[in-house]
Amino acid sequence: MTLIREIRKTSLYFTVSLSDFEKSSKQNAAQRIKIKKNTIEKQYINEYT
Repeated sequence: MTLIREIRKTSLYFTVSLSDFEKSSKQNAAQRIKIKKNTIEKQYINEYT
């Protein structure tokens, strides 16, 4: 019985940490896109002004 409990705890923990990881990676991706957009805009301004 305790083995099954431990497995359940572990899988629950894994699921939670995975969803946290997904959230953080989405935020990171959004930040990267924002940074990329800013650098492209700066390059454009530098070239055409």
